[in-house]
Formats: sequence, structure tokens, C-alpha cells
Amino acid sequence: MDTFLDYYKNNISPTLEKIDLFFKTEEDKGNTISLDILSELLDISITEVEEILDRYEIKNVNKSSFFIVMKEGSSEICKYFKRQLETGLLNQYTPKNIAYIYQIPQQIIEKAMVESNLQSITPKNLNTLFSYIYIEC
Repeated sequence: MDTFLDYYKNNISPTLEKIDLFFKTEEDKGNTISLDILSELLDISITEVEEILDRYEIKNVNKSSFFIVMKEGSSEICKYFKRQLETGLLNQYTPKNIAYIYQIPQQIIEKAMVESNLQSITPKNLNTLFSYIYIEC
């Protein structure tokens, strides 16, 4: 049986790393972001990207509008991002926050906290928490 940490490292983290690397290498160029790249980074179709851009009357995709598309997209990474924003960018999370963001039952989060001896959940110890959450892949 795998842990949620395994799932996170294999499915979520690589996408976040690609997005981070993209912005680190493209940040100072000031160029617009192509729909192909946006679609690939966010794992959504070009049609979906175009629909979101039309809805918000966005003509060119830049760093700011990238995150609007990310917040509105239907892919897994987009949904995590949206729930994270709705919860807030916190220094400390409740089990309820983590349950909502990652769609894991709250009682499983609470059990993992006990098993891992975590008194609180922070961005720095999320990996520890995730290593105590067992999932079936």
C-alpha cells in the first residue's frame, strides 16, 4: 500500500516543479505564454484554456492571468490550487484545511497526526503527515 506522500511526489510535485521552473526561466522575458504551454503545464485542453480566457476577457496570457486560468481549470493540480487559495496561504493548517485541499477524509488526517506525533500541520511538515496517510492506487 502506498502513502499519500508517494502519490504527492509522483503526481502533484512534478507538475508544481514544472510550473516553478517555467516561471524561473521565463520570468524576466515578459513574453506572453502560449496556449500550448499553458495547456501542457496545467494538464487541461486548449479548448478549456480558451473558454477560461474568453470568460475573463483575457487576450494575452502572462504570469497573472496564468494563475487565473490555474484557479479555474479542471485538472487535479488546478483543483488543488483553487482549494489552497480558498483555504488561504497559511503558516499552519488544521486537519479540516488539509482534508479540504487534498480531498482526504478529516479523520484520516487526524489519525496521521497522532501516528506521526505532529502537534500542528505546517508547510514544512506536510511530507511527514503525508507519509502516514495510506492510500490504494
